[in-house]
Amino acid sequence: MSRRHIFLVNTGSPDAPTTAAVARYLHRFLTDPNVMPMPAIARRMLVDLCIVPMRARTAARRYRSIWTAEGSPLAVHSRRLAAKVSALLPCGFEAHTAMLYGRPSLADAVGSARLGPDDTAIVVPMFPQSSPATTAAVAAAARRIIAPLCGRMIFAGPFFDDPAFVSAWVGVMRRCRPEAADAVVFSFHGLPVSMLDRHHPGHDHRSPAPESLDAASAGCYRAQCYRTAGLIADDLGLDAGRWTVAFQSRLSDRWCRPFVADEVRRLADAGCRRLLIATPAFVADCLETLHELAVELPQTMGGRCHIRVCPCLNDDDAWASALTAIALRAAGEDV
Repeated sequence: MSRRHIFLVNTGSPDAPTTAAVARYLHRFLTDPNVMPMPAIARRMLVDLCIVPMRARTAARRYRSIWTAEGSPLAVHSRRLAAKVSALLPCGFEAHTAMLYGRPSLADAVGSARLGPDDTAIVVPMFPQSSPATTAAVAAAARRIIAPLCGRMIFAGPFFDDPAFVSAWVGVMRRCRPEAADAVVFSFHGLPVSMLDRHHPGHDHRSPAPESLDAASAGCYRAQCYRTAGLIADDLGLDAGRWTVAFQSRLSDRWCRPFVADEVRRLADAGCRRLLIATPAFVADCLETLHELAVELPQTMGGRCHIRVCPCLNDDDAWASALTAIALRAAGEDV
């Protein structure tokens, strides 16, 4: 009997908050050509001789500050979410969590699912907006690992403007009382401008100005980020002057702007003392949300304003329902 398997694929995290485990994770992550598009030899030398030795120890210390008794928050929330989605699926469907660079790996998840030639695999990248470093990396891994083993593979598209996804974020944010904040910052993971230029030429990705989503920029990550933020802000009833978009986790000044620290500093200079930050590029809390934004950013600001970071969707019930609907629609099921 044929079965339909839904693979919820995220980036992953280290196996443990130790320097050795973080080094292994960084190596797997940064040697992916979708993440660092350059000649393989140059990429390996840069990663193994420069980036990993310089960053592993510091990153391990940061991971230790967010680690839980059950493991990394990303892995814990991913497991809980997959269980909720499984409980909502109709008969004949199964949901599995998988990680590109952590555990369970995509190959491990496929093995546990006992994927067969009569089965259908629905691959859902757990990234709302599409980018070469995330959704393209999932697609490449799925074609390599999943496609040869099943009868049919379906790839779910980005859900940055899916009404149920937006509604789930609105529900989570309402619990953080955005009306009590002087301003709301929607922070998205940054990307190198060169990567955006390569995939979407003709757009000014160097400008800190908003980027609108139109026919020419339909697949552009940065434009999709602004679209997501605008939809959430509209549903929350936020006036245009009370919310803004910024990009975090940059490795150099040649990444897309505005940078989140600069934007928060600008708001503080304008008299905003209470800021709420939401992160709709992330579906589960991780190092970027729990440490970079909740710990490092306030330290950078030195008490000039109070920063509250809204929790991610994690395993929120509304998000589990939304994700189930997204997966079923991709499979051609009525929802």
